[in-house]
Amino acid sequence: MTFIFSLLTLYLIYSSNLLKYQFLLIASNFLNITDWNSGAIVQTGVAPMNFTDFRAHQILLDLCKAYAQQKLSGDLCNRLCYYKKWNILDIYQGNKIVITIKDGGQEVVLKSQHSNINEFEHLDPRVNESLFFDAILGVVNYNLRLGWPSHYKHHLIETLWPMYVRKGRSSLSEADRRSLWALLSQDEYITFRVLPLTRVTPKIIGTCGHFYQVETLVPFHMKGYYMNLKAKILLHLMGTLKLFDEFLNEPLQWCDIKFDNLGLAADYPKRFMVMDADMLYTKSRLKAVLTNRMCQQDTDCHYFDCYAKCNNETGFCGDRTNSNL
Repeated sequence: MTFIFSLLTLYLIYSSNLLKYQFLLIASNFLNITDWNSGAIVQTGVAPMNFTDFRAHQILLDLCKAYAQQKLSGDLCNRLCYYKKWNILDIYQGNKIVITIKDGGQEVVLKSQHSNINEFEHLDPRVNESLFFDAILGVVNYNLRLGWPSHYKHHLIETLWPMYVRKGRSSLSEADRRSLWALLSQDEYITFRVLPLTRVTPKIIGTCGHFYQVETLVPFHMKGYYMNLKAKILLHLMGTLKLFDEFLNEPLQWCDIKFDNLGLAADYPKRFMVMDADMLYTKSRLKAVLTNRMCQQDTDCHYFDCYAKCNNETGFCGDRTNSNL
């Protein structure tokens, strides 16, 4: 034990910050080998080959531990946590966590804004179910600005949390509430769940706690040799943008327009789908975002790829001036 701490001291003096973090993670798991998570790694028989795999395994193990303790729920949890023999293909850690695993010969893509459910705010579990449903309706109406009335809230719950229907619309458990509230803290989850009729967003396959599994898309990367197909690519893109404008009476506005955010789905091979919807808004929601921004000049009103002009009289930005096209 003394040798380990001596080695740790020397390593922290001479190592970079990233390597320090990796070393601390590995050392802490070595020193706490009897911990549940470490034991689970041994039980699964899966030995992470690198730090990336180790990090993804740790996130999934923490998720399954919380599920076993009935702290979270979801229709994906049982299948995800039954064997814990995950074949990690990739993990992305940027504005969200995206873990790709191989399960039964198929790719499973799991997404969440945070790695642990404790990083999300949660409502007091003593709030009665009717008020909880009202809060959900308020969150969705704020996010999408579609103005759903109060009597629509039960149908909305069925859309956001399909387990509610499968369980005969019985009362949500504390784990259900905590999981659903964490999911609703993520704009992309709301967009994917509520706006499938747009046909430009991937389907959600299932959820476990704060993680949601999305339909697998083939990422589109603009390579040089694709330029010979630019006419077909433009046709695909125009089809996608046309659907943006045709959605109900609320056209969709996209503020992160780049090919890396587009993918192709098996069900819709003739148009692109939006892989990352964090910057996809209804027109009313984007207007609220822009017109609440204070400004002194027009550049202060550039919200990623969505531009507006500064109103010098009010000191606030106006509505969007450019378009998706």
